[in-house]
Amino acid sequence: SHSARISHVQRLDLVEPAREDYNALTIASNQLKDSEAKAAETQANIETLQSKLTSLTTTCTQAGDAVVALKQQHDLKAPEITKAQALDVQMETLSLDLKKEKEALDGTLAKAETARKEKTDQQTAIQKLHDNLKTVDAWIELYKEKEQVAANFDVISVLLRNATAAKKNSDALLATKKEKEDLLAKTQATIALLEKEVGEQTTRIEEKEKTLAELNAQLAAFDSDAMSTKRDQLQLRADALLTLKSNVQLYAQQLKQRNEVLTKHTECEKAIAECRERIAAEEQEGVSLAAAKEKAEQIQQRMQLAISDNCETMRNTLAEGMPCPVCGSTEHPYRAGNVQLDEAMHTLEQEVASARKTYEAWQIRMEGYKQRLAFNTNTLNQLPDVTQLDEALLQLENANNALLKTAQLAAVDTKAAAFADQLDVFIGQIKEALSSLAAQEQFVRKTQQQRDALQTEVKTMTSQSATSKSACDKAKLLSVSYSDEIGNLMVSVTKETAIYNENIDAVSQYFPNPEWIKNWNESASTFFTQLKHFVEKWKEATASSVQLKHEIEKQEETLKAKDNLLVHIAEQLQQAETTYKQRVNDLEQLKKQRNVLLEGKAVEVVLEQMKKEAKDAQSQYESLQKQCNETDKALKLLSGIQSQLKQDQESLQKQIETKQQQLATFTETASQTSNESFTLDAVLDLLRWNKAEADQERAFVKELFDKKSKLEIGYNERLQALNDYKARQRFTDKTDEEREALQLRNKELIDLMLALTKQIDSMKTVLLQDEKNRKLNKELLEQRKQKQAVLDKWAKLNDLAGSADGKKFQRIAQQHTLDILLKYANVHLRILNKRYALERIPDTLALQIIDHDICDEKRSIHTLSGGETFLVSLGLALGLASLSSNRMKVESLFIDEGFGSLDSETLRVAMDALECLHAHGRKVGVISHVQEMTERIAVQIHIQKNMNGSSSIEIRG
Repeated sequence: SHSARISHVQRLDLVEPAREDYNALTIASNQLKDSEAKAAETQANIETLQSKLTSLTTTCTQAGDAVVALKQQHDLKAPEITKAQALDVQMETLSLDLKKEKEALDGTLAKAETARKEKTDQQTAIQKLHDNLKTVDAWIELYKEKEQVAANFDVISVLLRNATAAKKNSDALLATKKEKEDLLAKTQATIALLEKEVGEQTTRIEEKEKTLAELNAQLAAFDSDAMSTKRDQLQLRADALLTLKSNVQLYAQQLKQRNEVLTKHTECEKAIAECRERIAAEEQEGVSLAAAKEKAEQIQQRMQLAISDNCETMRNTLAEGMPCPVCGSTEHPYRAGNVQLDEAMHTLEQEVASARKTYEAWQIRMEGYKQRLAFNTNTLNQLPDVTQLDEALLQLENANNALLKTAQLAAVDTKAAAFADQLDVFIGQIKEALSSLAAQEQFVRKTQQQRDALQTEVKTMTSQSATSKSACDKAKLLSVSYSDEIGNLMVSVTKETAIYNENIDAVSQYFPNPEWIKNWNESASTFFTQLKHFVEKWKEATASSVQLKHEIEKQEETLKAKDNLLVHIAEQLQQAETTYKQRVNDLEQLKKQRNVLLEGKAVEVVLEQMKKEAKDAQSQYESLQKQCNETDKALKLLSGIQSQLKQDQESLQKQIETKQQQLATFTETASQTSNESFTLDAVLDLLRWNKAEADQERAFVKELFDKKSKLEIGYNERLQALNDYKARQRFTDKTDEEREALQLRNKELIDLMLALTKQIDSMKTVLLQDEKNRKLNKELLEQRKQKQAVLDKWAKLNDLAGSADGKKFQRIAQQHTLDILLKYANVHLRILNKRYALERIPDTLALQIIDHDICDEKRSIHTLSGGETFLVSLGLALGLASLSSNRMKVESLFIDEGFGSLDSETLRVAMDALECLHAHGRKVGVISHVQEMTERIAVQIHIQKNMNGSSSIEIRG
């Protein structure tokens, strides 16, 4: 069975180079069958289309005849239509004239009614004016006796105002006189108080000047400049002593630090020297320990090598249940051990372990010394420089000597321990001197402050005294002035009283009743207001009487004119009614003539009906003609496809014959180059095995070869073990049963070796043939790979743009152009609405929306609202304009409606985008009824619909 499978794999490998030809033969056969089926289907379609084309040609001819007949019918109706159009124009003109006559008649009637109403209103107004005139004349007659007062009201007013002013002046002068008398009494009292105050101030000023002289005498006993100089000197010495004390303490600290650093420096150098000595000693010891360890390991290795081939060692390695490396048995009856050898190996292992342990301990010690050396070296490098510390101490000594001179002390040893106590004593003495000096300065400052305050007070009091004297003198002058003013006021009062009496006497001449004086004295303002009111009423009544008479005359003249107008309007009304009736009769005659033509139908309706009939007939004829052309085109296309299929079948038939010839040639070649005979059917049967089945068989054969190799290795190992065993054990020591068993086992092994050798030779032959076949197969596969690369390139181009009608390439170009358009559109859409972006659905020309507010979710454009749809459409239109501007300049953009679905904010954004386009030099036209847009558009074209059906255009802005 194994030999048959190996032979089958060999035959598969032999025919493998022909697999590509076999695959090509299979593909060509399948394509030939498909082509024959398509050819039969194409022939059936051609017959169907030929039948359809014959039928369509007949129908198309009939439709063309119908179009000609319909046109002749329409030509016969043309004169009647022309006459009907002329009558329609006359009727329309007459209707307009009739409408104007009607409007004129209505206007005349309205005018007559208005004139009659105005006449009635005029008569009523005249009667009302007569009634008012009677009332006014009656009031004038009632107050006729006071006509003189009204006529001389201006004179009376002046006299009364003069009298009132004189009385008011007299009263004011008397009041002023009383005030001046009161002021004179107060001024005299003030003069007495000021004279008393001036005497008291003079006494106090003399006392203060005496105290000021005493304070100046006390201050003269102290020298302020000397005290200030002495204070500065003491303060300078105190500061120097404090600084010196701080420097002494700092010097002691730095000296202590310098000694500590010096001590640490010495300790580190000593530790470094000790570590280096120990490292040198340990390095010598390490050399000897390494040599001892290496020597023990070499002895152990030689011992292991010496006993590795010993049969006893092999027995010691045996374990129950594990196969023997020689015989493969899992039972080991001869397993035994060598006690002396085991003890020697154990002792040697202990010595090696001890040597390794000692060497590792040395390594640990060595590492510890090295770490200590590194630590001390690092510590020594980090210690401060002693020289720098000494320089710092020297600088402090020089500074202390300078401070001693400043503190005015004799040369002393600043390093002495008692020097700090001496400094405290010196500092205390200087502080006491400073305190005493500060107390004296404080006394002087306090005395100076008292003196200055007293001087200020004396100056203030002197100034106040002078002010009081000046005020007293002024009060005396004011008293004299008050006395003079009181005398003058008495003279003025006498004059004003005389003026009052004169004016009252003059007014009494116009009033026959002397009671007016009493009323005037009770309340001059009330009297004058009543008098003024009467005069105004009198004037108003007299003026109203004159005006009413004049108005009555004017209204009567107007009433006569209204009567004349009514007569004229009646004549116009009669003429308008006659003209209107004539127009109505003419219009009725024209309507009767028009109803006879076109069965009374409108010309537009008849023309539209004729146009529709002609259009339907022509559309039917063109549709049939288009179907004939399309059917003829499809018939020609199918004929071309049929011809192409025939050529493809011939080509495929040639390919099949060529591949069959190549396979026959390969079969003959394979039979000649191998020891086996092949037929074409046998080769085809082998090639029908697919690659997976062939690889499975090859894997099985490879597994057999692997097993063979393992068996050879096992045989050689066991043969070597047997020879070793014979060399170490005497064959004569065995019993007869053991010898027979060994001989039988030996014979079995020899037979197995011969069988394996024969199988190995056979497999070697197969392997050589397999290697030869693989090499040939590799060359053929390389050729196939090169040809496949060329085929893949053309196949890829065919998949991308290859089609008989060119639609695939056309679709690719459309998709590419749409992608570029969407890039332009998304730029404009980001300005209009940042939420959305447009994207083409893959492998289609349809669009979808990317919603950035919902994590870039992609959804259909049909989910947009009306306003959002308008903004997206506007973005596409702007993108199309940008795309077109690459090849041609698009200067105008017109948008028809769509703004009504936008809210105010979105409308603002859309208008901003359009204004931006306008700013870049493009003309933007918007057709809309949205009122809010008129505020943003400067130039507007308004279209107004007129009454007769026409329209007018108005340009604003």
